[in-house]
Amino acid sequence: MREKANNYFHSLFASSKPKSIFLFIDNNNDNFYDWFDQFASNYNIKIKDKGEEKKNLPFEEEKLDLGEYFDKFGSPKLTADIAYRIAVKEL
Repeated sequence: MREKANNYFHSLFASSKPKSIFLFIDNNNDNFYDWFDQFASNYNIKIKDKGEEKKNLPFEEEKLDLGEYFDKFGSPKLTADIAYRIAVKEL
């Protein structure tokens, strides 16, 4: 699905104004976040904070809000292995 993602992020980054802030969250796999980092750099978007880690999800999260997906898949995992980026488009 990289071709569709390329089109989406090109449109998003090319049309964004300076000082726009981006939050990227995906699976903790360098195939995803390395691609994002390189793609962002092509549009003068600078990574201000980043991380790759396992996160514990809050226990108080109301899982029944998942509706039909809770019925279909059951209770979600209590940990997530994620990568995140906070980035800003510079002038």
